[in-house]
Amino acid sequence: MPISFRTVDRSKNTIRFRERVNPKALRDFVPVLYETVNRGFRDIVLDFRACDRAYADAMLPIICVLDHRRRRGDSFRVLLPEAARLRQLFLNANWAHFMDEAHPKLDMEHPQHLAARRYATHADQQDAVHAVLDIVLRNMELRRDVIAALEWAINEITDNVLNHAQSPDGGLVQLSTLREEHKLEFVVADSGRGIHAAMYEAFPNLRGDAEAISEAVKAGVTSIPESGQGNGLAGSLRIATFAHGSFKISSGDAQLAVYNDPRTSKYRTQTTQAQRGFHFPGTVVMMEMATDSEFEIQEALALDGAPQVAIADIVDLRYTSDVGELVLRVCDDALGVGTRHAGVELRQKCRNLLNAEPGKRLVLDWTGVPLISSSFADEAVGKLFVELGPTMFSARVTHAGAEPLVSSLLDRAVMQRVVQAMRRDAGT
Repeated sequence: MPISFRTVDRSKNTIRFRERVNPKALRDFVPVLYETVNRGFRDIVLDFRACDRAYADAMLPIICVLDHRRRRGDSFRVLLPEAARLRQLFLNANWAHFMDEAHPKLDMEHPQHLAARRYATHADQQDAVHAVLDIVLRNMELRRDVIAALEWAINEITDNVLNHAQSPDGGLVQLSTLREEHKLEFVVADSGRGIHAAMYEAFPNLRGDAEAISEAVKAGVTSIPESGQGNGLAGSLRIATFAHGSFKISSGDAQLAVYNDPRTSKYRTQTTQAQRGFHFPGTVVMMEMATDSEFEIQEALALDGAPQVAIADIVDLRYTSDVGELVLRVCDDALGVGTRHAGVELRQKCRNLLNAEPGKRLVLDWTGVPLISSSFADEAVGKLFVELGPTMFSARVTHAGAEPLVSSLLDRAVMQRVVQAMRRDAGT
């Protein structure tokens, strides 16, 4: 007998999604999946053909549910959306691959988003964190505290999976940047034991998933004291509010959401229990930040009321040399040197580094770059020269390791911009 919810329905071994794949669809999907399994079907078809939108905070948990069921012998086949743009998103975001390996895994670099990435080791986790930060630095204007806060939060949340979740499949992370809205959003999900089970040994009196989540986001609360102080979720939640964003964490049959209520312009905390039949086997965290927000990370992380010590971030650890200069290695930090778009992104990263450390020089290290296009040179360096002005550019930006041809192309890009500015000023 078919079973149907508003967003999902089932006929025999086929589960069909309608219209949007959002958190509501996730909540409808899980009971339908278990009903399908209980009817004896182990080879299950997920039909997304009628969908017109899909969101990471639903898709990553769906992938985790499928991981969980595969360990119990179920298999899944995915029918992709008929809408061309959404079909491509399923492929480009690697959702299709992680749900059904018949679809290829695409390792292409998207300039504004990090496709769903699985990590199972601390090395994988650090690679994912660096990829997130690199994308954001190349695409968005950021204050230093926002850079540090994002790095702190994404590190803590992804690391929690490896330290506490006991997930055989590791974790999944995905990032989206919304430049016009000055926002970024990331989702971290796993198919592990869930927050309640992780905290049970330290807190055996917790009554259910909702209470476990509420306890987990308190400062100083951890299931494994030797693995940390228990400030990761609490600090990330505070960062989200300081950064005018939102924070959601789901595990088992409960969800805690912290968001700005537009009716009151104040933050609300809401804990909800899912409908009967829904149980998510793991944990999902979604965090949103406004990249143009202004706050001090020390204040955001003063979890016990005491000021925090200075926090070393990616600017200190990756881009600051032993002699105190900022060093950006073009060979490593640019997505190619042949297009205008790559030049735009490199210029944005330069601006973020210069703004993060107003008193330091930035060295553009061209070692290992044999040739660049004129359009790249213009976007990356010519326009940076105009934006900073001759005096500031000369005082704060220098080149190192450039081949003679690369130097000539950079000089020509700057000179062409200077001539263009002079003609504009002269009215010719």
